[in-house]
Amino acid sequence: MNRTLTDILDAAADGHFPPPDGGTTVVPQPSRRDAGVIAFTGHSVVFTDEDPQWVRHTLAALDCDSLAATMNPRFLGALLDRTRGSMDRQRAFDRWAPKRFYSRRRRRTGRAARTTWAEL
Repeated sequence: MNRTLTDILDAAADGHFPPPDGGTTVVPQPSRRDAGVIAFTGHSVVFTDEDPQWVRHTLAALDCDSLAATMNPRFLGALLDRTRGSMDRQRAFDRWAPKRFYSRRRRRTGRAARTTWAEL
């Protein structure tokens, strides 16, 4: 089954986190402008529309612990270059509302809950 970033974050919001196996999951970007990395305990998720083989090759080529590779500045710089991104601001992931919150919020406001990002 192909998972999305939303699937992974919804599961985490319900208390079902990726396995702490030191692995990396690569999933498509949720939107054209949003690519990046989320590090859970013992597992990272890279969300990009780039070739997953490029991601894995780039991570393997780094001279660092494989668990820390996705947050290594060299990988993040390569990801920015590859996606033609810029880092004119940073976003810190704050929270993701659980699925059960979506239906309550949709009834009250007519729209689903969204990811909250804090501008740093």
